[in-house]
Amino acid sequence: MDTASRKPLKCGRVIAAPTFYEFFAGGGMARLGLGSDWRCAFANEWCEKKATSYRAYFGGDELKVEDVATSGRPRLRSYGVKRLSPGK
Repeated sequence: MDTASRKPLKCGRVIAAPTFYEFFAGGGMARLGLGSDWRCAFANEWCEKKATSYRAYFGGDELKVEDVATSGRPRLRSYGVKRLSPGK
């Protein structure tokens, strides 16, 4: 963990910053609202135009441009999770 995401306490101990996931990142409103005391561990945006804006302001290390409704399906299936059809 980088030192920017750690916070020193009065007693001298250092704790890791709390982390969050930002789905539908767009302009980064959750990230801006939480402030610099929080660390974004994952950001997602399906629209490339909005993702470009997000990258320009925050960088793109944690940003994944993909539809979360479809991105997890193969991984979930590998764990034996079945997708239910609507109404079931």
